[in-house]
Amino acid sequence: MEQNIKTSIKECYEIAGNGLDCLIYSYEESTNSFDVVIWDGEKLCTNSSPNTTTSAIGYRTTDCRKMKLVPYELEAKFKKMEKMVTDARKNILERETIDKLYEALPLRSFDVMPAFSTAKLFLFIGGMTEEAVVFNYPIFYICLRSVLQYCNGDNILKLHPVVLYHCYKGLENTYALTQIKGNKINEAKEKEFKKCIEQIGKKINIAGKFKEYDFYKNIGLCDNIINDNASKIVKNEGGAIELSKILKKIVTIAYHNCVDITASYYSNRSRPIDPSALAYSTLIISESRGKDWGGKGEIASSHKDISLKSLEVCSKSCTGGIFSGMRPFYEDDKGRYLVLDSVGVATGLCFATLALKDEINNNLLMVLVDIFNAKQHVLKNELIEIETTKNDKTIKLHGWYCDNALTKDRIDSWVTSHAVKFLLGKAAIEKLSYQREILKKYDVMPVSKNRKNKFN
Repeated sequence: MEQNIKTSIKECYEIAGNGLDCLIYSYEESTNSFDVVIWDGEKLCTNSSPNTTTSAIGYRTTDCRKMKLVPYELEAKFKKMEKMVTDARKNILERETIDKLYEALPLRSFDVMPAFSTAKLFLFIGGMTEEAVVFNYPIFYICLRSVLQYCNGDNILKLHPVVLYHCYKGLENTYALTQIKGNKINEAKEKEFKKCIEQIGKKINIAGKFKEYDFYKNIGLCDNIINDNASKIVKNEGGAIELSKILKKIVTIAYHNCVDITASYYSNRSRPIDPSALAYSTLIISESRGKDWGGKGEIASSHKDISLKSLEVCSKSCTGGIFSGMRPFYEDDKGRYLVLDSVGVATGLCFATLALKDEINNNLLMVLVDIFNAKQHVLKNELIEIETTKNDKTIKLHGWYCDNALTKDRIDSWVTSHAVKFLLGKAAIEKLSYQREILKKYDVMPVSKNRKNKFN
């Protein structure tokens, strides 16, 4: 069994390495962005402006480094990725003219400042560094306002848990920024930001695709919808307290999501649940543990219990390498909707498992390892090879396409980045499993129990 685990970990790194190669080649230095889709037999496209894919690749790359998931075999490739991600972030943050801000903000493809893409952009530009200067950029201020508005009042109840998770992580990073001494802007600077917002609104109105009102509504600046929490945060006038309240609210909603979904599963097992909603709700709760907004005492204990029960339900609902995202995380009045891809669901469950690694018993861990092994097998079989041209050179790339792709002659960069993150997280879980297999051979007793027995 030990040899099987070692072989599986090695395979995770090899397949992830293929995905990293693809992401590295999909980056265009002239625009500091990652290509969204790479088609077989076609020239690698270049984007003239940032995109949600760039934000997604950026924060996932950072997450893997923060969690120390990068093995030495992939260190060189990861350093290349990090350089690209840093340049992409800088390119977005330093856009201060109205035209460049308009290009960088999510205003065109779907809605005006839709929650799913705004939250990813906010997480990307604010979660890469703890430098105080991030508060000095208008795009950060605009995204902060939008995320706060989506988390305001009953708006938050409309968010899919995966979008709620991105909001949570972005606001958690912002809370850390408020703890840096001297990290604030003055009244004059905020007035500049609001002037930028007004000019962007006029540009949206001229474009005619979206109403100017929608933009102001989604950033909390309508006459009847004024949200001043952003001002408190960037001026550091009690903003940390407000952020803590919002983060606690998000954790509470995630907790109730888990309770409702698990209760639904056990009351009627013939009715399918949404694993994506349960996985990311569990991830929010598990990552809040030990923090002020994560609860203490009986609350912390109930959070742990429901998190473990949620992992168990997810493990029973995601068999054979199938991780279904059922509820759309975005839909509009034009009939368009977006559902989380299966590897995205698997990633959420994988990282919730990592966050609860000290509490999971061996039986549940082995069940989770089995379903992650099945997903790894699926990813290995679905890894496709395409040929594309870049700088007049033909390149063979390996990656993955979206679940609902109509053709299989393409690689979707955002799906590939999800697959890389999943594989690195899965390898970490298998290392944990390997450690436990080793410890089974010895008479190991926790220090606390050992001391108790000694003095009895």
